[in-house]
Amino acid sequence: MTCVTHVYRTSGRYDVIVKITVDTEAALHRTVSADISTITNVNSALTMIIAGAGNEKVPCCV
Repeated sequence: MTCVTHVYRTSGRYDVIVKITVDTEAALHRTVSADISTITNVNSALTMIIAGAGNEKVPCCV
């Protein structure tokens, strides 16, 4: 997944935090539903959108 920019291993409620950067919210939805959610042993994903200003790409942590 070329849109993945950072991966952080955590302890507690979440196992990992993955930061991805995409051009549109539609691309974000496709990435989470088609790529991340289909990984073996991924039981759920929580999406938090951090909206930029202007023509910036849309960063997101999953």
